[in-house]
Amino acid sequence: MREYLETGEVSALPPSRPTVLLVEDDRAIRYLFTQVLHNSGYFVIAAEDGATGLDIARARIHTLDAVITDSRMPGLEGRELVTHIRSLRTDIPILVVSGGVEAGHGANPADPGTRYFAKPVSPERLLVELRRSLRNSSR
Repeated sequence: MREYLETGEVSALPPSRPTVLLVEDDRAIRYLFTQVLHNSGYFVIAAEDGATGLDIARARIHTLDAVITDSRMPGLEGRELVTHIRSLRTDIPILVVSGGVEAGHGANPADPGTRYFAKPVSPERLLVELRRSLRNSSR
């Protein structure tokens, strides 16, 4: 069985690896991050936009270990996605990758489980921050 899912695919079996929801509208970045995460031991569910990411989060919120999202996407943007996910589950680590003004601010004091990073973010930094966020989560 492949250890990642693209939007619209459904896995019948629960993964044995930590599960990450990756929401990114840029196909090349989504592919790169999916491969990096998969090769580093994560089960990845990839979504191409915020609305699809939210649908997946609603369906799988209790099986997700972390969320990585782009900030600026057509339709439902990353900040809105974070708000919706927080209403479903407050303890899930969320990494927001952005080229916008909120990038580079690190943790948000009002929501310490969400961290912001400026694009471009290297795959190595993404992995370091994901591991740190998972280690610090209450789950």
